[in-house]
Amino acid sequence: MAKKKSTIPSHAKLNPKALGISLGIISALSIFFLGLVASAGWGQTLVLTMGSFYKGYSPGILGSLAGGIWGFIEGFIVGYVMARIYNKVS
Repeated sequence: MAKKKSTIPSHAKLNPKALGISLGIISALSIFFLGLVASAGWGQTLVLTMGSFYKGYSPGILGSLAGGIWGFIEGFIVGYVMARIYNKVS
């Protein structure tokens, strides 16, 4: 009897670009909505503190858009690097 070849790899590799985009979108949406909520009065201190790291991030629509862009960039980089490290180690 011939041995069947498994279609499942022994360990799965992560796609760095896909993980980067996924984490970028999640981060961007989170930071964007936090900025909108802060414009209503909740979490303003957090947004102002984060604004010292993200240029242009502040409570309000334009500040939330700026924070969302920065959040996507940061999330993409973190996701990409995490996937690359995982693929090297595993």
